[in-house]
Amino acid sequence: MRQILSEDEIVRADRFRGESLQHRFIVGRGVLRRILAGILRVLPQEISFVYNGHGRPAVSREQCRGTDYGHFNISHTGDLALVAVTNLATVGIDVEQYRKEEKLADLAQRFFSSGEFAEWQELPANQQVAGFFAIWTQKEAFIKAIGQGLSYPLANFTVQARPNLPARLLAIHDSSGDAVGWRLQHLELEPGYSATVAAPAGAWNCKVEDWF
Repeated sequence: MRQILSEDEIVRADRFRGESLQHRFIVGRGVLRRILAGILRVLPQEISFVYNGHGRPAVSREQCRGTDYGHFNISHTGDLALVAVTNLATVGIDVEQYRKEEKLADLAQRFFSSGEFAEWQELPANQQVAGFFAIWTQKEAFIKAIGQGLSYPLANFTVQARPNLPARLLAIHDSSGDAVGWRLQHLELEPGYSATVAAPAGAWNCKVEDWF
């Protein structure tokens, strides 16, 4: 996988401390390049990326070769990585492995909107871990879809807080956009994980496939 990465990707990989982190980055980027290469019909090492002001990558328009499949997003947790590729204008994806941390309440109070935090507190104790990560992945997927990352405050919008209900962007609390312009969808993974994909509203379908 390292052999098909660009020079700047290899530099980034080498900055990670510890072989396991380096390997995860190399495999993640390598698999991403192989997936995109299969869609764009080029060699994986030939793909070049362009970056927006927040560091979000996309395939350069010259390499899309008549297809709109230049937008992608990647997320990883532990040894699991998800890659989303789309012909829509943008996409965001986030996956998290459940962690029973004592700090979940502090994180929820700090980053959730007031409505999300109130709903989360009302969940039964045995649903709060799943509920937290259902909210968190929706929020992360959305800010990745709009291309601003953590520069956009997580409390500026509200998502569906009930883990047993479909993912949904309920409201944006500033003038940056309208919630109806976006669609969120939870992804079905193995137990102990939560994942959400976010993209512009429409009748799109999300198909999950195992690469390995």
